[in-house]
Amino acid sequence: QDLSLVLWASTAGSVLGPNLGAPGTALARYLGLPELSGAFVIAAILLSGAAICTATLRPDPLLLAQQHQDGGKPTVRTPVLTALKLAWSNPSGRLALSALVTAHAVMVCVMTMTPVHLDDHGGSVTLVGITISIHVAGMFAFSPLVGRAADRYGQRQVIGVGLAVLLASTLVSGFGALSHTAVPAGLFLLGLGWSLCMVPASSLVGAAVPQSIRTTVQGGSDMLMSSAGAVASAVSGPLLGLIGFGGLNALAAVILLPVTTLLLVQLSRSRTQQVSPAS
Repeated sequence: QDLSLVLWASTAGSVLGPNLGAPGTALARYLGLPELSGAFVIAAILLSGAAICTATLRPDPLLLAQQHQDGGKPTVRTPVLTALKLAWSNPSGRLALSALVTAHAVMVCVMTMTPVHLDDHGGSVTLVGITISIHVAGMFAFSPLVGRAADRYGQRQVIGVGLAVLLASTLVSGFGALSHTAVPAGLFLLGLGWSLCMVPASSLVGAAVPQSIRTTVQGGSDMLMSSAGAVASAVSGPLLGLIGFGGLNALAAVILLPVTTLLLVQLSRSRTQQVSPAS
């Protein structure tokens, strides 16, 4: 639940950021700077404030967590790859890492090429802006509800819903590639499916390892996500040219199959284990 609230806080920046143009222009004129630089000045001020808050935060959340969960034991400096291997050796960690990387790669791959596709098929700048705004809302606006659902129904179950929503988004966008209504709807589902995977999987990967290496695993999982997103973004352009927007969504659907299979296997084993003692 706490993780989902942190993710939800990103909604404010995602919504306010594109609207800094007008106040940024006024500030730039006042400072005698180029008009477009004003928004960057505002962003620098806000980032400086965030840096100060982070640097002066007391008590340190990590040290406080150690005192309550590990009896005050100092954090062990474990290499990132070693920590990730330990997470991967745990079935929960394996599912979480797979879901994080896959969901992020699929989201970035389709999202990156959507503005290009809309522009190529007569979509206006306004339509592109609305589509991305709807997508961002799907990513962040519902994260507190996603966190509650994960706490109530279980992380694996919510990840399953997220994978289903991602698959639905590829079907809507793929089959409705020429529709200026279907593509924004598909992008909303793409963002929502990402959130439904991201929140429970991030929590699950942390719970799969000891507290002493949890931050290293979280950082390593973020690194894997970012790397997958970078690769997906780099190849999405050539893929769009080769197989089109419908083909790109079809490929994204195929990419979802391995982690979906892994999830179904783990859910099946969990049900078997629950039934066996009772019988």
